[in-house]
Amino acid sequence: MTQQERWVTSKYTSDDAQDCLQLLRAALGETVAADSSHHEWQCQRSPAGAAIGSLAREAETRRLIGQVVTIPMRVRLSGKVRVASLCLDPVIDPAYQPSSVLPGLLDDVSALSAEERIAFTYGFPSQASHWPIMEKAGFQNIGAVPLLLRPMNPERLATKTAHGHPPARAASIARRVWRTAAPTVRPEALPGLEIAEVDYFDGSFESFWERAQHQFPVMIVRDPTYLNWRFMDVPQRQYTAFVARSEGEIRGITVLRAAPLGHFSAGLIAELVVEASAEGRAAGRLLIDRAY
Repeated sequence: MTQQERWVTSKYTSDDAQDCLQLLRAALGETVAADSSHHEWQCQRSPAGAAIGSLAREAETRRLIGQVVTIPMRVRLSGKVRVASLCLDPVIDPAYQPSSVLPGLLDDVSALSAEERIAFTYGFPSQASHWPIMEKAGFQNIGAVPLLLRPMNPERLATKTAHGHPPARAASIARRVWRTAAPTVRPEALPGLEIAEVDYFDGSFESFWERAQHQFPVMIVRDPTYLNWRFMDVPQRQYTAFVARSEGEIRGITVLRAAPLGHFSAGLIAELVVEASAEGRAAGRLLIDRAY
């Protein structure tokens, strides 16, 4: 582990949880990430293994001043299942942000991940100031994750976000943009599809994953163990899952939750997976309609 004049680093263990939570609360406030049950779920109960991380402490006081933590994830990569890791947002005490704490922690986590035979590490950093340092540590920006928006009430949304424009004009523009006719799904395109809510992913989702896993060269392994951990067992968040079935087979799944989006309450489609077939495409349309 790295040792500097003012701080030292060590490997993260579950004994460090309370100090990590204290640092998270100081940096982010009372968020879900700083909840003890959420931390235990995320860092200790991932189906692919416990968290891999590095912590920085002041050499004299042992006060925690920085952390970089990754969560192992089983990933299907070009037909083979590997273990990758999801890098959570680094957290650094403001007094130490201009220093070499973050680069040192990233180097340590990279070495620890290699020891654990992690195939690669990926992340979605929310703090733009960390990007230059993360790029120096070997991370590459491979693209942006798009946010697609479908307002429930376009006129009301436009009126509340007019920002100085006349509300009536904003509502009129929104009406023209958003009030387009939805594509009609012909009855014959729906081969007996039925949508049902589920509160547990049982063994039938294993066969669905076996059929759906070949669609993309890189996919998180979405077997029942992962789906239950990710959506049903997570504390402090409430998800609702729907499944589309026909002829006794699962054709697609979606998982939803309510989430804040700026000053608004939004319905978030957290998961949408369908099989590569006509039935799967029809299931996807029905599942999106159910979300709406």
